[in-house]
Amino acid sequence: MTVKPVWIALVLGAAVWGCQKETGGTTSPQPALAGLRYFDAVLDTGYMDFRVVDIVEFAPNANQAQFRSGGNPEGVTNGFLTPPYQPVLAGAHDVRVFLNGLSLATDTTQMFDTTITFKQGWNYTFILYGSARAKALHSMVFADTAMALPADNGVWVRTVNLALDTTGVGPSVDMFATNYHNTPAGTPTSSATTYAKSTAYVRVPVDSLAAEITRTGTLTPVVASGNFPFGIVGTSSSNPIAGSIVKNTAFTIVVLPRSTPGAGMPNAYANPGVFVLVDQQPPLTAP
Repeated sequence: MTVKPVWIALVLGAAVWGCQKETGGTTSPQPALAGLRYFDAVLDTGYMDFRVVDIVEFAPNANQAQFRSGGNPEGVTNGFLTPPYQPVLAGAHDVRVFLNGLSLATDTTQMFDTTITFKQGWNYTFILYGSARAKALHSMVFADTAMALPADNGVWVRTVNLALDTTGVGPSVDMFATNYHNTPAGTPTSSATTYAKSTAYVRVPVDSLAAEITRTGTLTPVVASGNFPFGIVGTSSSNPIAGSIVKNTAFTIVVLPRSTPGAGMPNAYANPGVFVLVDQQPPLTAP
């Protein structure tokens, strides 16, 4: 059998192409990015998914978020640790929250929709809170700008009050960032924080800290205390891990209501509580 010349040419051409040396490709510049993390403070529903829906790249999501958690960023479980910031394309983007379930009908049930504008180089915290059953969901979006780095041995702390008065917490709360062996005393770290409001950051000396929440003007805790992560101080050979003993770490203390009894949530909470978010990592100390 005779091989036709056209097939010989194709085979020789493929061989030559396969032997050509790789000369490398082109690289694309990194786009303008910000940071985004999600936190679920809805007291009466099950798992939810948080998504940026108007872009494909640098559009972070968190799956199976539940009350008092940040979900699984990009599908990777994070337990109940502080949700990490994920890179998001700077600019205005559509953030939606859906129910999470085992059917298309459930997964496409939209719970919330909003547009957030992200500034390049800034980190943002998106908190969904309120009642799903009462169709009263709201969001808080914080621009977690980098805090100053004073030379003193202090950390930054702010308070967000999302505990409804109906849960027995009170119309406003004081927060004491105190050594976890101590009871609230003296001047509170932040005072008279009403529902759905936040305070400015304040400076607190480094210590083994716990957040004690009281009704404004009183010293009796009305919420289970929330211990700050301890952290590890950095050295010239190892970098620090954020915590209350590591200066220039920044925290947000989120005061949360109890969950709604009988709501069928993955984890139920009989009492109001506190979640401590790490907002700013301490500066690196090692090369």
